[in-house]
Amino acid sequence: FGRSYGTNPYVNYDQSTDPFLFASPLDRRLPATEHVLAGFIGSTGVAYPFPVLRAEKVINDVVNDVPLLALWQSGSASALGGAIIDEAEDIGWAALYRREINEQVLTFTIDDVGVIRDQETGTLWNPFGEAIDGELVGTQLERMIAAPHFWFAWAAFDVETIIYGSD
Repeated sequence: FGRSYGTNPYVNYDQSTDPFLFASPLDRRLPATEHVLAGFIGSTGVAYPFPVLRAEKVINDVVNDVPLLALWQSGSASALGGAIIDEAEDIGWAALYRREINEQVLTFTIDDVGVIRDQETGTLWNPFGEAIDGELVGTQLERMIAAPHFWFAWAAFDVETIIYGSD
């Protein structure tokens, strides 16, 4: 190939309103190339838009009676942003967990310096769902099957997806 590894042949693709090579109708509930954390809880698709995740950082949610924790943290560049991937916008990364341990539903908060804590026990957690200090130290939250996607790609497979934060 004639280009260096780490360069992006699709500069600003994630800013596009009409992604090329996609001929199906777009679900306009979100911008086509909005990054979302999306997955299925049972048979229900759910999507957490990255701008909402970035603003809230910790989301306590319930889908299909399953208590969920969506976490966002900075530190991941958009692979389809700038010409040089390392210099692209930091879109962050996100993960989805079941926020229940031993039949106790936990409610999570995050402070200004990024410390994640559950309100019920005061345990401190890292972004990987591991209890690192406190009553539940050594405990691991169950990771849900969810991954980052462009909205148009996810919505093409599940048109009934629930979008967190929308009416």
